[in-house]
Amino acid sequence: MSIVGLHRRVPFDKFLNLQLGRNDQGWIQAAFPEWFLPDCVIMKMRKSGEDEILDEYLDTELKAYRLMKPIQGLVIPKFFGLVRYKGQRVIILEHLHGVSASSPEGAMRLEELAALLLPCYRALHQFRVQYEDPNLSNFVLVGGRFMVLDLESAVFDSSDRDLDTRGQEPYGGGEQVGHGRWMKLEAEHMRVEVGKP
Repeated sequence: MSIVGLHRRVPFDKFLNLQLGRNDQGWIQAAFPEWFLPDCVIMKMRKSGEDEILDEYLDTELKAYRLMKPIQGLVIPKFFGLVRYKGQRVIILEHLHGVSASSPEGAMRLEELAALLLPCYRALHQFRVQYEDPNLSNFVLVGGRFMVLDLESAVFDSSDRDLDTRGQEPYGGGEQVGHGRWMKLEAEHMRVEVGKP
């Protein structure tokens, strides 16, 4: 899947703030939520000609955003909806203004990286979601914390099936998180390359 583009607009709520009181805005926003989109959104869709398997990824991503609605805007981007564009399904997401962990500006020591990633994984595990794409480009530093992108590889309803045959934690030891899930932030598991400070 790819990002089709950024869409910029003047938020309608700024106009309404000048014209109406806050009480009048509530029913208008409920009736016309599309008028209250932020000034910049991400349009994410499958390019024509790409494998149909990407439709499954889109379905997985939709399920993840709907399941984890309480942490939208905190740990994952806000999900604004699904639309059709040129015959394709398109996910409309919040554009995150931050620094990618894969960029030179996002370089940090492994200890710092682990301290910022752990809250993300804990939040996902609260919803029994295991994140299967630990690429640094999928983490954006916003306001001193990471937000997780690209939920198409999320695995749902993680349970004891993830434990290895010895009944040990799946990643060789670590800290308990979420619903009895275990995880340890290790460079081998995360497959990360950390830039030198």
